[in-house]
Amino acid sequence: NADGGTTTADSTGNSNTGLLVEPPGPQFRVSQGKFGGALDFDGVDDFAWFQDASFDVGARGTLSFWVQMDNVSRRNQFFEGPGNSNLEFQYREQTSAGGQFYSRMQNNNDFVIRSGGDNSAAGVWTNLQFVWDFSGLPGDTSAKLRIYRDGVESTYASGSTPTDLNWTTIANTVNGMMNVGRDPGDVTRAFDGRMDDIAWFNT
Repeated sequence: NADGGTTTADSTGNSNTGLLVEPPGPQFRVSQGKFGGALDFDGVDDFAWFQDASFDVGARGTLSFWVQMDNVSRRNQFFEGPGNSNLEFQYREQTSAGGQFYSRMQNNNDFVIRSGGDNSAAGVWTNLQFVWDFSGLPGDTSAKLRIYRDGVESTYASGSTPTDLNWTTIANTVNGMMNVGRDPGDVTRAFDGRMDDIAWFNT
């Protein structure tokens, strides 16, 4: 949650306050969110970050948030960390596939990638959910990471399905710096659009 200023409050009561880096920094738009206000990123140099001793989602977790992308002809980085590695949640343009949401759990270029058609999310509030478990997801222990768009899991790109993921190392997210809206290693991937109702769970 945010109401302006340089921080985003944690509405769960866990005190995982986020820092809006300013200047530059994403702006809080009071009436432009899915549920009231939203953080507005300019796609150039806006980003936020957070870190906390209670933030432990390396082995298993769920990330749910609403996103409205302004530019789907380029990469849009949603989250990455700790630092410039490990967990990553992103959109890539991939023109031949019509845009794809994807994710990874460790820094080895091994991803789970949706089959395509995600450029249709341009300008539209879209709910994304990423669910992961190093020990295997309930009901299908061969799968360790799944992606849902507006509550629906679609097909995945060949060779990048939940059962193809080669996840061998658990990232330590405790007290790690988690980036919001940027890839620390590539400034061209800055998120362009708005985010609302960001929620991380350790299950």
